Amino acid sequence: FSPPRMKRRGGAPNYFQREVSYRRQLAETYNKTRDDFQTLDEYNDYLEELETIIYNLTYEIETHTQLAKIEKYKRENKQNIYAKSSQVAAAQSSSNAVSTTGGGSFAVSRLPNPKNLKEAQRFLQVVSQGYRSPALDSRQVTKEEV
Repeated sequence: FSPPRMKRRGGAPNYFQREVSYRRQLAETYNKTRDDFQTLDEYNDYLEELETIIYNLTYEIETHTQLAKIEKYKRENKQNIYAKSSQVAAAQSSSNAVSTTGGGSFAVSRLPNPKNLKEAQRFLQVVSQGYRSPALDSRQVTKEEV
């Protein structure tokens, strides 16, 4: 876990970018869903704790305490975090890299995982050769359009 690296051009810090960066980093660790809790109150407490950590890190309030909380949570929930991230990865790998939409256009549903070499190679092949969809009236989609 690391603080966001942003270029500062003078003036006030960009709190929005900081918050987004912290949310992305913490999403891998704090990855529980409503189904993981017995009651709604427990889930809300979990979300409130997460939001408090993000807020305090963003505005640099008790930073060392927040980082210690994160490390403690990681140690205590190591297996749950790994299991949940494996489930998410499996669900993502079953989705297509390129999908067509009803309006005759296409959308990229997700980018390839750079750790999965075959998936990355397939994605680059689709992008470099263009994606052909019947909904596009046999028009070739080039990598400039992607």
